[in-house]
Amino acid sequence: MSDAMLVRNYILDRLSKEDRDECERRFLFDPNFESLMLQEEQDLLDDYVSLRLGEEEAGAIRGRAEQHPEFRLRLLLADGLRRATATA
Repeated sequence: MSDAMLVRNYILDRLSKEDRDECERRFLFDPNFESLMLQEEQDLLDDYVSLRLGEEEAGAIRGRAEQHPEFRLRLLLADGLRRATATA
């Protein structure tokens, strides 16, 4: 599995405990992996607010937002920015 798919599956909570632990370790100690994770998270937020995700992935994003307050804030910000640009 590519790093991009690993990160995406981590964010969407599709990994085993062992794979999740490995992602978290790499996030802490590998700056490139950290950048990849932050970019993939932003891409998923953008896709969510633009309604480009399937129901299963959208549900995973909503679940992550419920569990992680900082992710919820980023989701709300992305949605606000999308709405502001749509009305401009």
